[in-house]
Parts: sequence; C-alpha cells; structure tokens
Amino acid sequence: MRVRITGWVLLSLVVFVLGCATADLKKKAMAKEQLGNSLLQDGRYQDALRELIDASELEPNSPTIHFSIGNAYQGIREHEGNFSLQDGHSASSQVSRCLE
Repeated sequence: MRVRITGWVLLSLVVFVLGCATADLKKKAMAKEQLGNSLLQDGRYQDALRELIDASELEPNSPTIHFSIGNAYQGIREHEGNFSLQDGHSASSQVSRCLE
C-alpha cells in the first residue's frame, strides 16, 4: 500500500513540474510573438521574423505565430526585396514546418 501511495505522489509531482515547464514555454512564446508583432507594425521585418521564428520554436503548433511569420515574409518581400536571413532560415523551410 505504501509503495502505491509513493508512486502516485511521484507521478503527481512529475505531472505538476511538466505542466509548469509547459506554461513557462507558452509565456515565453507569447512574449516573443507580441514583440515580433510590434516589430512588424514598426516595419522592422527582419527583426520581427527572428522573434517570431523563436516563438514558433517554443510553440510550434500556434497558427497565429505562423500567420505572423507569413506577414513578416510578405513585408520583407514588399519592402526589402529579399528573403535571406543571417541565421540561415528561409521562407521554404518555414512553409515546410507549417505543413508538418
């Protein structure tokens, strides 16, 4: 009986810790998304894209982050005329990630 109780307590502790870690990642992703969207509004498309890509790595299934990434690429194309990024990300790699 004591082993079963200890097992449940341990399992509950693991679930709690993982839940806190997941919530922390979501908060970081949301902060990066908000910063990226602010940079988009300021016309700083390359900077916005970097923040939004970081956000998508923390929260890969967020449709709003991927939508904003698309807006950043569109802004780069319309205002800067290229898609090259210093850190090696490309539009096609982001599209592939969205389709996964």
